[in-house]
Amino acid sequence: MQHPSRDIAELRRRQEVVAYFLRSQNDPLMRNICSALRFIRNVNGILAKVKALSAKPYQWKSLYNTLYNAVLICEMCENAGKSSSFLEQLASCDNKKLYEVRI
Repeated sequence: MQHPSRDIAELRRRQEVVAYFLRSQNDPLMRNICSALRFIRNVNGILAKVKALSAKPYQWKSLYNTLYNAVLICEMCENAGKSSSFLEQLASCDNKKLYEVRI
């Protein structure tokens, strides 16, 4: 909302996603994704602490939860099939690397 787009293709893609999640049959997927999004954090600060070897245990836990839930969201999108181009894009993320880091 702070940086609105004027790109018509991007606006249509956003409309498609909103329309997809407004359909009642997609409500369980939306709820699961929203539930996982609660644990996603901006990891820039955490990674800076890790790099400086000063990360606290709660920061490591936050990093782990972020990676775990990012992988979970990608897997949920894979199961959604070819329903939405945005979900396909999320599903096609190389979550193998995320999974390896998470472990």
